[in-house]
Order: sequence, then C-alpha cells, then structure tokens
Amino acid sequence: MIGPKFLEWFFDKKEAKKDTFYICKRMDLADGVFTIDGESKPNAGLEWAAWGCAIGVFLVPRELWHESTGYDESYIHFNNMEIEFSYRLKQKYNYIDLTPILGYDFYHIHHSRLPESERTFNPIPGEDGLHFKANLVEKWGLQ
Repeated sequence: MIGPKFLEWFFDKKEAKKDTFYICKRMDLADGVFTIDGESKPNAGLEWAAWGCAIGVFLVPRELWHESTGYDESYIHFNNMEIEFSYRLKQKYNYIDLTPILGYDFYHIHHSRLPESERTFNPIPGEDGLHFKANLVEKWGLQ
C-alpha cells in the first residue's frame, strides 16, 4: 500500500531528474493488519543502502529502462532483482533514496510464504562484471 507522503511528492509538479532513479524502502505490516496506520516495522534501517533492501517503490525513467533493457529476465525466482538492476543502473546513473525524504511510506501486507528450503532463489549479483544491458537480445521484455 502507498502512503500520502509519496503521493504528494509524486504528484507535486517537480520534474524528475532524467539521469536518476529513485528507491524508497518499506514498512512491513504485522500479520492481520491491512491499514497503513496499523502495527508495522521498517523492513531495513535508514543506514542501509536503499538499492540493497526490500523496497517499497523503484522508479526508473523510461529512457533509462529502455537503454538498460530493464530487469534481467533470467531473474525469474525469489530476491535480488532490484539489486542486480540497481548495480547496472549505477554504472551510468545516480540514485536517490526517498526514505530520508518521505519516510517509510510504502506498506507491505504480510502473507505466508514457502519455507526457504522449498524456494528457488535468484543468484546474488556481484557489482563488477555486469553488462549494462542485461537482456542481450533484440526483442526483450514487451518489445
């Protein structure tokens, strides 16, 4: 769920920077809580780099998305999609963590998950050696 601070920021008529992507961390709602003012806790501390955490929103200008070919389409399992994508984007572009500006204004609804032993995880990406374009094919994504 999205809180009012983000909506106000997003719809304020400020221009987004064309060479910057934005990330905001999230709150995790307690089991059985379905409102943004209910019991919750931050998923990650402010001291953590936003691109390395579970996030509430990941905003990438369309031009950057197309230039980089978006998410690595081989990452079809659990975790690390945004981390891998952020590593690639950071090769050329800046990012802004919106959490210190807006607070934790995204709210993750609790849900059950498979035990870790039954999950398939995406690989943990390294920052070095990644191609800026992850999908090295002509027709990636919805192209």
